[in-house]
Amino acid sequence: MRTIALSCLSTLLLTGCMAKDKGLSYRYDCDNHWIVDVQYENTEAIANARLTLNDRELVLYSVMAASGAKYATENGLSEGKGLVWWIKGASGTLYENILDDSVDDPLVVLTHCAEYKS
Repeated sequence: MRTIALSCLSTLLLTGCMAKDKGLSYRYDCDNHWIVDVQYENTEAIANARLTLNDRELVLYSVMAASGAKYATENGLSEGKGLVWWIKGASGTLYENILDDSVDDPLVVLTHCAEYKS
């Protein structure tokens, strides 16, 4: 049991140190006039971000980030492309991830976003 707990803790430390608070929702205004609503679920068992974008809900899972928190999925907005949501503080960037090993730089910026301030 301790091994599992330590494994979960090390995973959270590596992938979610800067993750948003568990169970909280945030709204982001993006530079291309998109609104991105995000519900973060960060527990000992799972870390994910549920994005609502253009009336479509996508679940992205925590992946390793050098700084901030990064979430990704292979099921993006179009076929053969995934999504990456990378947050640092009150800002985030949404990337399209081209799922093709022959592409030199698979990440394409879709939009930069800032946490909505009411």
